[in-house]
Amino acid sequence: MVMQPSLIIGGSGGGNGAPGKSAYEIAVLNGFDGTEQEWLASLQGEDGEPGPKGDAGDPGPQGFKGDKGDKGDAGTGLTNRGAFVLGTTYDPSDYVFATGTAAASSMFISQAAAPFVSVAQPKDDLTHWVEFSAPAGADGEDGTDGTDGTDGKSVELRKTGSAVQWRQTGGAWADLFPLIEITGPQGPAGDTGQQGPKGNPGDQGAKGDTGQTGPAGRDGIDGANYYVTGMASVSLPSTVTAIRVGGYYAPGDGGAALYKKVGTQPSHAGKFQSGDGAWWELCSDGTVAAAQFGAKPAVAYDNAAALNNATTYLVTKFGGCVLAYGSGEYFIGAEVTLKSHVTHRGVGIRQTIISRLDGYLGDMLKTLDFDTLDAGDTAGGPNRFGIEYLTINGKKDVAANASATGWCLRIYGRAYTLRDIDIEYCCAGGWYSRWGSTSAAWDNDNTDSTMEALIDGLRVQFSKGTPTFDGPHDSQLSRIVIAMSRHNQAALSGSSTFVIGARAGGSQFSGVHCWGNSPEWCVTNYATGISLMDLVLDDAAAGGGLLKQIGSECLIVGRGLQYGTDNIQGVQIGQTGYTTQGNKITLVLTATPSVVVAWAIDSGNDLDITVNAPTATANFSGNRHANSTLKYTERGAGAGANDYLSVFGALVVNKQTIKLIPHSGTPNDVTWEEGLMYYDSSTHKLRVFTGSVWVDQS
Repeated sequence: MVMQPSLIIGGSGGGNGAPGKSAYEIAVLNGFDGTEQEWLASLQGEDGEPGPKGDAGDPGPQGFKGDKGDKGDAGTGLTNRGAFVLGTTYDPSDYVFATGTAAASSMFISQAAAPFVSVAQPKDDLTHWVEFSAPAGADGEDGTDGTDGTDGKSVELRKTGSAVQWRQTGGAWADLFPLIEITGPQGPAGDTGQQGPKGNPGDQGAKGDTGQTGPAGRDGIDGANYYVTGMASVSLPSTVTAIRVGGYYAPGDGGAALYKKVGTQPSHAGKFQSGDGAWWELCSDGTVAAAQFGAKPAVAYDNAAALNNATTYLVTKFGGCVLAYGSGEYFIGAEVTLKSHVTHRGVGIRQTIISRLDGYLGDMLKTLDFDTLDAGDTAGGPNRFGIEYLTINGKKDVAANASATGWCLRIYGRAYTLRDIDIEYCCAGGWYSRWGSTSAAWDNDNTDSTMEALIDGLRVQFSKGTPTFDGPHDSQLSRIVIAMSRHNQAALSGSSTFVIGARAGGSQFSGVHCWGNSPEWCVTNYATGISLMDLVLDDAAAGGGLLKQIGSECLIVGRGLQYGTDNIQGVQIGQTGYTTQGNKITLVLTATPSVVVAWAIDSGNDLDITVNAPTATANFSGNRHANSTLKYTERGAGAGANDYLSVFGALVVNKQTIKLIPHSGTPNDVTWEEGLMYYDSSTHKLRVFTGSVWVDQS
């Protein structure tokens, strides 16, 4: 509302007189000497005693444009927060625009004494809001008729510290409109008055204090102060279809998520029901946080249900990743089931730790239907799942777990990924993987994959049993460390630090380091057609050895360490019940084992063995097959007669001599050909085959 600077005062006086004069004209007639603007300015004089009430007069015609009024006092500032947003924090100085009680849009002014979070529309929350509407002006009193027949209606105006006031001459002053409507902090230009032209913009008011800015909602109501377990007592307006809560147990606990309203209760655990009976379903882009299902790194808290619920939710959404477990130790007191197309990802080894809850005796992480599938030989089972960037701790050294037999990780499946994982202190063998021996159908995406499993950066240590990889076949494994299996336990007959099973055929291993002195063997391999490159074999129990090679057609290149005084073997070829052939094995041994190669059941293999200490004998046992080749080198400390450079069965080459190994009777392991030579220990003569007979050399 804007003051009307020019008024016509006078009128017909209720009779037939001429049109009345303006207030200014009457002032001139009464002796005022000055312009109309000077007269208007004189109206803002000091308050005096009320004059006598004038006679009522009719309104006159429109007056002349008045001069610009004085600058108003600075009013109390209000902060325009724009359109109202449910769930936002508002301050006492705020005003918003929302649906009014009788209008499509109305202005609401906060009348709260302190900041508050809005939980209802302003028109329904009159405790915090007041709806603004401009009040209608009061009717003016009629003036008395003048003696000359003119209308005696006259008006006086003045400005106070809070309003522009008016009165009938001689009457009581009343507010015409508050100054805040024309003056305020950075107030906009005033609206055009009903009768007068638009006034000049007023001077800029004093700047008010900056008000608080509430957080902006992202995908629905931004319920930063809401949390899932508390929503049962919260009723939301029916117009709300999405809400982003600030946590699961409390705001900021990592369980923040967006939920959408759904018509029926979801079949998974990614949901809650609000106090008004509505169901809300978790929204996901294919990734969820474990905390969104109630997981938390708290002592003695069982997270198994939360992790299983997160997995099941993603299965219903066609797969995804349970990620951002966060740093800390997540205990589980029941089996966590691994399912197809779901990956569990932490934030780093020894940062995210999944630990056995004291007293839980079973397996920790295991694939769906493992017990049934492992007993058979199927190409089925879970696929395309994974575990990444975390530690699994079996807690075998805790007294409450002394009778536990559960593994840290057991898998029957394929096409899975393990990346940067520590498995430690397992109550069984730590890590077990298996799949069917039958090849997948090459043209079936449900079973076929370029490489069956991809394992990179796996560490398994301090297990009670033996870690085992028994498939899937055609897998890739790199950066594998398996250490201290059966640590501080007696060596079991035939036990190994690491076993590669027969179903692992065709797999590629690189950078594998196995060490520990409790099992009889460092590595036992049953698989066919694998490659083991940069293999490090590090110690075994006395009477055992470094590598027991039972599978066939394998390429193995590596080195053996730390067994110089342990009375252990280097390599054993074959075992009862297995035909071992076609292997190419190259090993550098840092000391001379008690037996370099034990030819248990040799059906033709190629070995290249180097040792780094002198011996008096070749240190072989068993029978080498006629089709086998052996390159054997011993590096001694000096140029002694027994510093062997190479041994090829019947031939020994050292630094000073070439020696034919004595043989009693003519050779029977090769076809006799012209030029064949051997030293006969019974005749003490060198014999040469001429093509038809053996001839003694004198």
